[in-house]
Amino acid sequence: MFSLDILGIDLDPTLIDRAREKYINKDDLTFKCADILDSKTLDDTIYPFLCSRGLKSFDMVTCFSISMWIHLNAGDIGLERFFFQKCSMLGLYLILEPQPWKCYQTAARRMRIHKQPEFEEKKKFKGADQEWLTGFIDEITSKNGFKTIKHFGKTEWKRSVILYGKDSS
Repeated sequence: MFSLDILGIDLDPTLIDRAREKYINKDDLTFKCADILDSKTLDDTIYPFLCSRGLKSFDMVTCFSISMWIHLNAGDIGLERFFFQKCSMLGLYLILEPQPWKCYQTAARRMRIHKQPEFEEKKKFKGADQEWLTGFIDEITSKNGFKTIKHFGKTEWKRSVILYGKDSS
């Protein structure tokens, strides 16, 4: 039998509190509120979790519905840095649920409706569409040593769920 320890990280403290309440008696689940883009998260949250279990990396990193937010707030470079620092360095496998281009447009529209500043990084995505976005994600996962292993299909929100593995070549 194997042991399974899971670290869940989210920027939203409300979501972390809900997860802790829902899984109150699960010793193999740890939930931390942290900014995954902040380099201190590696030192303050991720590495201590791994070290306390005698590990150097995770077997698998999962990223559900976060790639768009990283991309909109930190741009191409931020998304590339995320894939390198948090996915490539920390996991043998990656499960990714990237939001489609339509979600980027919806997020920008919501900001306008609520009279919030628009995403500065989105202005740089001139001429972008779903084909461009898919190609960009394929490029950065490949550049960081991952190859596509399996497409699991689409979620109820019509988002692809893809399993990547480290390229052993």
